[in-house]
Amino acid sequence: MNFTSPELAGIDPGTTTVSAVTKDANGNTLTNSVSVGVDNVAPEPTINTPFGDGFLNITEAGTAQTLTGSTGKAGDGQTVTVTLGGHEYTATVGANGSWTISIPSADLKGLPEGSNPIVVVASDSAGNSTTINSNVTVDLSAPTLTVNPLTADGIVSSAEAAGALELTGTASVSEAGKTITVTLNGATYTGLVGSDGNWTVNIPAGVLNGVASGQYPLTVSLTDEAGNTTTQTSNVTLATGVDSQPTLTLNAFAGNNVIDGAERLADQTLSGTTTHVEAGQQVNITLNGKTYTATVGASGAWSVQIPAADLTALTDGSITLTAEVADKAGNPAQGSLPLTINTELSGLAIDPITGDNKLSAQEAGAGINISGTSHNVAEGANVTVTLNGKTYIAAVGADGTWTVPVGATDLALLGDGPLAVKVTATDAAGNAVSSTVTLDVYTHQLPTPTINTPFGDGLLSTAEAATSQTLSGSTGIVGDGQTVTVTLGGKEYTATVGGNGQWTVTIPSADLQALPQSDNAITVTAADAAGNSTPLTSNVTVDFTAPTLTIDPISGNGYIDAAEAAAAVTLSGSTDPAEAGRIVTLTINGQTYQAEVGADGKWTTDIPANSLLGLANGQYTLTATLSDAAGNSTTATESVGVFTQLPVPVLNTPFGDGVLSKPEAGVDQILTGNTGAVGPDQKVTVNIGGQDYTGTVGNDGTWSVTIPANALNNLTDGSSPLLVTVTDPAGNTGTTTTNVTVDLTAPTLSVDPLTGDDKLNTDEVATGFLVQGTSDTGDAGRPVTVSIDGHTYTGVIQPDGSWSVLVPPNALSDLTVGDHPYSVSVTDAAGNQTVVDGSVNVTGVPSPLFPSIDAPFGDTILNGIELAEVQTLTGTTGATGTGQTVKVNIGGLDFDATVGADGHWTLDVPANALASLPQGPLSIEVTATSASGATGSSTIQATVDTVAPTLTVDLVAGDDIINAAELLQPLTLTGTASVNDSGQSVKVSLVVGGVTYEGTVGTDGKWSVPLPNDALQALGDGPHTITATLTDAAGNTTTINHEFTIEAGAAYTPNACHRYDFW
Repeated sequence: MNFTSPELAGIDPGTTTVSAVTKDANGNTLTNSVSVGVDNVAPEPTINTPFGDGFLNITEAGTAQTLTGSTGKAGDGQTVTVTLGGHEYTATVGANGSWTISIPSADLKGLPEGSNPIVVVASDSAGNSTTINSNVTVDLSAPTLTVNPLTADGIVSSAEAAGALELTGTASVSEAGKTITVTLNGATYTGLVGSDGNWTVNIPAGVLNGVASGQYPLTVSLTDEAGNTTTQTSNVTLATGVDSQPTLTLNAFAGNNVIDGAERLADQTLSGTTTHVEAGQQVNITLNGKTYTATVGASGAWSVQIPAADLTALTDGSITLTAEVADKAGNPAQGSLPLTINTELSGLAIDPITGDNKLSAQEAGAGINISGTSHNVAEGANVTVTLNGKTYIAAVGADGTWTVPVGATDLALLGDGPLAVKVTATDAAGNAVSSTVTLDVYTHQLPTPTINTPFGDGLLSTAEAATSQTLSGSTGIVGDGQTVTVTLGGKEYTATVGGNGQWTVTIPSADLQALPQSDNAITVTAADAAGNSTPLTSNVTVDFTAPTLTIDPISGNGYIDAAEAAAAVTLSGSTDPAEAGRIVTLTINGQTYQAEVGADGKWTTDIPANSLLGLANGQYTLTATLSDAAGNSTTATESVGVFTQLPVPVLNTPFGDGVLSKPEAGVDQILTGNTGAVGPDQKVTVNIGGQDYTGTVGNDGTWSVTIPANALNNLTDGSSPLLVTVTDPAGNTGTTTTNVTVDLTAPTLSVDPLTGDDKLNTDEVATGFLVQGTSDTGDAGRPVTVSIDGHTYTGVIQPDGSWSVLVPPNALSDLTVGDHPYSVSVTDAAGNQTVVDGSVNVTGVPSPLFPSIDAPFGDTILNGIELAEVQTLTGTTGATGTGQTVKVNIGGLDFDATVGADGHWTLDVPANALASLPQGPLSIEVTATSASGATGSSTIQATVDTVAPTLTVDLVAGDDIINAAELLQPLTLTGTASVNDSGQSVKVSLVVGGVTYEGTVGTDGKWSVPLPNDALQALGDGPHTITATLTDAAGNTTTINHEFTIEAGAAYTPNACHRYDFW
């Protein structure tokens, strides 16, 4: 017995009882029952959001990740498989249905960027299985992020910090709406990426005020939707500390801030100092509307000359000189001097000695003149000049000027450093006047420049030339005002020199790359503040040519097998002999080895025995690196196949299902699998049917072998062994064996004529029909496909080999009248197919009906009682389907019946509706009509007998009076009835006691009913009634009452004594 899916689906899960009931040949009932576990509820698997947010980022891919979910039901024996990126993983499933699985990092890193499907298949112990699909977005790329300088110069001044600061930059437009996080000085600030990729983060006004000056890390980070984070860190200089703000000090101008008549006629030096101001910053001095610029030295000191022409333009009175400076951050400092101009005041002025009040060795060697001017000092008056304790006398000229020479001998006695030069005289009024200047002497400690070894080793390599390089050294002296010029490749570069004499200069990458490959001279010229200069020349070797480097094939063929790995493995190669003594660094599988280059340029080293035995089979990269004396580096790589494990070949299911069918054997078949190894030069051989066949193997280990059709057709039905032998690149071999089922025999198939005659009338089309036949019992459960002129329907072969396919009602209503082809096909498990073709004729006419009527009135006789009551007639049309009608003609009277879809009809004939029918035979005709218009009729004969029979009762005891003697004797009641009621039973009942006695009407119409001799003895004297009833064959009944009298008198007392007492 077969159960349909809907029937089985209606069974509640749990344990149910299946009972079988039958009868044996003797009619005995046999019953057997079995309990069956029912699990018709499929799992409803779910997967928790992969990786927490549905995105896989680079950090997550760096470690194994766990996926979890639920099967949606509880119970042991459940399984879950998860497929991601072409890999299938088996989960651990708990009894509560929860499951977990770990995806290795290597597999995660191998996923392509973008959306990747995840397929989860959950199966319970009953075999119910459900598949769900999900997706995960793989994003292993960190977002792009650029950061602009916080300020134009990278330094935040106090003024800038007092206002709001904006940090800006760009990101990918795909990160629009994402948060930019900025951290500075322990505080965090945020902003959003705009739709154009630009972003701005505001640092509120004042938050950096008072922060100690110095360099602070500025960290900017952006995390994309997948969780990948890009962080940019740079340093920003804060010049906001209160204790590090610039100061500016001005020394007295003209000695006492008073400009007399002589001082205004000579250039005057204004000087001062600064603190927290970087060397090279400018001091701007304003006097009488004119601006002068001084440069801050390494010590913070500065000076500038105010020309005599500008001083003579000053008018007597007071005036303020102002000065201002700012550090690199822009923090300002100001200073001022109140000056007094008195052109009538007597005085002496000294012109700048040597033009700048600095005495160089060259100037000292030639001797110098010290000169000046005077005011209100008489012509010819002496001016005394005091230098280094020695006095020199000059006479005032007519124009008030004076000059005194100082010879080289005297100057040679001067020590380096500042030296006061004082002049004195007497004015016309006899008052003493004087003036003093400072002369800086630079005659003994002259610059002796040095240069630190250029580029670290005196060699310029390609890598070093790819970026700007810094040269450094020392002037050999200390002090402000030093300069250094470096000449290389015909170009001059000005260095930055500190007060300690240390200097640095940056050579651009483009200039370095333009240098010729050879020795190149580097000239360093150092000069002090007085102009003493000393050159130094050295050389740098430019070498942009990387060394050659080759690696010999490992083990001679580039592969290491198990035996070779068990011993020391030699690594070798060669380079230029010029690199003799240099070290070659080799790396394989994270392990590093070193080899020294020999005089012939060859190098060799060993990997210790057994070091490679633990490696998984596959290709590994051997990297060799060699740097020459200049630092030029060459890296060579060699792919090394390590195959210490025997290959374990994999054979994909042959022929798709492990079964070879006749159609498959008709064409060449390709068997595929994997060798279990990677790399070139692998081999594969397949043996089937005793024959070897070779194929191709890809570098990834996938292989394919073609088996020709003629070889497949020679195989015999049954199980056939199949052997796969693979050879890995190192020569190791591995085999795997399986059995395939060969089934080259097509299934049997028979088809019964459609609808019994291969003809279809309109009713068969309208109601549908079964296509039936038989096939092999071994193909039970296989589908049978029926195609009728383009219409296809399916059924299933039953265990006994029978099959049936339902063609639904009206499914073929579009077929025209005439012949139409049909085919029936079945395909066995191996894929062999049998097809039976035929033709069915569509007639276009309806199928005739053959209605029937059940026995009317129960016995085909209508009697008077039935005439007076509603009579129900029933029958069938002989067909099924809606839209049928039935008309019933009863003796010429027409009635419409009610028809069900199963063809059964019912007619309720109203009471007395047939009263007009004559007595005697009655013809009843039933006419049925189908929805398609087909008709059919049938007739049944009945009888109308509605007349009650005649019945009389003769005189009881001859006179209807029963005396005492007669009362004691047996008594027979008699009467007459209709002759045609002969054989009918007459029932006689006595009123007392309700006893009924029966007699039969004779052929002569007479009847008699004998009464026992004691039947009337219980009655007393007086009148009594006898009721007689006669029912004829039609069921008509006549009942009459007959009265009689008992007159027994005193001679009889009922029940007083035995009747024989009266005799």
